[in-house]
Amino acid sequence: MSIDELNVDVALELGSLRAEIDEIDDEILYLLSKRFSITEEVGHFKAKHNVKEEDPTREAKQYKRMKKLSRELALPSGIEKDIWQVIMGRVKERHAELKDVV
Repeated sequence: MSIDELNVDVALELGSLRAEIDEIDDEILYLLSKRFSITEEVGHFKAKHNVKEEDPTREAKQYKRMKKLSRELALPSGIEKDIWQVIMGRVKERHAELKDVV
C-alpha cells in the first residue's frame, strides 16, 4: 500500500513518526559535527607534537566500549563496526592530512 492510499489518521501517525526520525537524524549530525571538531583539535595537537596519527590501543579500547554499549542498547548486530569504521577512517585521513601540513 502506498502512502497515498493510507487513511488520514494512519498517514498523520506515520508523518509524526517520520518527523521524530528527522529530529534524531539532525541530532546525530550535530553530534558528528561536534565530534569531528574535537578530533580536528586532536589532529592539530598530534601534528604539532609529532604524535602518530593512529593509536591502536585506544582504538581497540574505544571499539570494545562501543560494541558493549551497542549490545546493551539492543542495536542491530555489527552496526557499531560499520559506524566505527566510517568515523575512524575519516578521522585518520584528516589526521594524516594535518601531519603533512605541519
